Amino acid sequence: MVVEEMIEKNNELRDKLTPENKEYYEKILLYTRFKGLFGDDEVIETVLLNILYDLLDAQESGVLAEDYFGKEPKAYLDELFQEMPQVSLSKKLSIFYMVFGISSGFSLFSTLTQKNPSINSLTILLNGLISMLLVFSVFKYLEKMTFKVKKQSKMIEYIVVFIMGLLLMASYIGSVVIGNHFLSIPIPLYLSISVIVIAMTVVSYLIIKRKNKPYYSYLVFGWGITLFTTINRLPQTQKWFESEPIIIASIVLILLGSFLAAKFSQKTILKEDK
Repeated sequence: MVVEEMIEKNNELRDKLTPENKEYYEKILLYTRFKGLFGDDEVIETVLLNILYDLLDAQESGVLAEDYFGKEPKAYLDELFQEMPQVSLSKKLSIFYMVFGISSGFSLFSTLTQKNPSINSLTILLNGLISMLLVFSVFKYLEKMTFKVKKQSKMIEYIVVFIMGLLLMASYIGSVVIGNHFLSIPIPLYLSISVIVIAMTVVSYLIIKRKNKPYYSYLVFGWGITLFTTINRLPQTQKWFESEPIIIASIVLILLGSFLAAKFSQKTILKEDK
C-alpha cells in the first residue's frame, strides 16, 4: 500500500472512532507526523494505521483510547520512533532542499519584481537558510505543543507565533538590505518579466497536472501578483500607481488576496482530509 493510499485509509477509518477517541488519536497523528518530518513517510503512516487498528479493536471491546494507551501516549510514541529504521542522510536533507528551492523561487520573484530588477544571489541564499531554519523550528514547536493542555498552550502559542513572525520578517528584510549591496546582478526589465511569466507557467502546469487542489487559490493569487507587478513596472502604466489612494488600495487588495488564498487552501485541505 502506497503512502497516499494509507493516508486515505487512515482518514476513512478515523471517522469510525468515537468523538473522545478521535480527539485522542488525532493528537497521536499530529505528534507522529511532526516528529517524523525527516523520517520515512511509509514507515510513519504504517505506524499510524497500526495504532488506529488497535484503537478500533479496543473501542469495539468498550475500552477508551485513553485507557488503552494511557493519558500520556508521548512516551510510547517516542519508543516507537527509537525502534524505527534509520533514514539516510540524503533523504533527511531532501526536505531542506525542497524548502530551499521554494524559498529561492520566492526570493527570485521578489527581486525580479522590483522597479530595478536584479538577480540577488546573497538574498536568495540567506532567505533559503532562514526558511529552512523556520520550517525546522515550526515543526519542533508543534511537536512539543501537541500534548500540552489547551488552556496553557494557547497564550504561549500566540506569543511564540508573534515573536517568530517578527523575527522572520526582520530576517527577510535584513537579507534583502544586505543582498542589495552584494552579489546583485541587474537585468533588463522585459527579461525579468519574461522569466516570471515562464516560471509561473511551469509552476501552474505542475500543480494542475498533479491535481494539487489546495494550491489552486495560490495560483490565482500568484498570477494576480504577476499581473500587478508587471503593470506597476511598465513605463506605459507606471504612473497609474503613483497616487497614494492607489498604493493603499493595492496593498489592501494584496493582503486580502493572500488571506483568501490561505483560507480557500485550508478549506480544501480539510475537505480532502475527511
